[in-house]
Amino acid sequence: CWDGMLSFGMGGTKIQGYFRRHYIREALFLNWQKIKKQCYLKIPTWVSTIEAFSYPMIYKREQTVRYSEILNEKGELKTMQAMTEQGIYMKWFAYFQIQSRFDKDSKAEG
Repeated sequence: CWDGMLSFGMGGTKIQGYFRRHYIREALFLNWQKIKKQCYLKIPTWVSTIEAFSYPMIYKREQTVRYSEILNEKGELKTMQAMTEQGIYMKWFAYFQIQSRFDKDSKAEG
């Protein structure tokens, strides 16, 4: 399967010789090497991956909200009003996604 071979070769490991001997698979591999950095971004876990992959040029790292910006001194999630006063604007659904992810993370860590 060609997609398995592409993912096998991502880590810089040795690629099977027969995979690169075929001209179509070779073209697939070379194109993958060119575009894989656009496909695999380091995305924070609270960002929707579908949204980030659908609009990779719109996704900007400097606009990403970090946990340190949305947590208060006690380590609790700030309210939506407090974030708006801080200059972090988001819709209620995005806040709900962050809140649910924060709850999962805090339960996992204890």
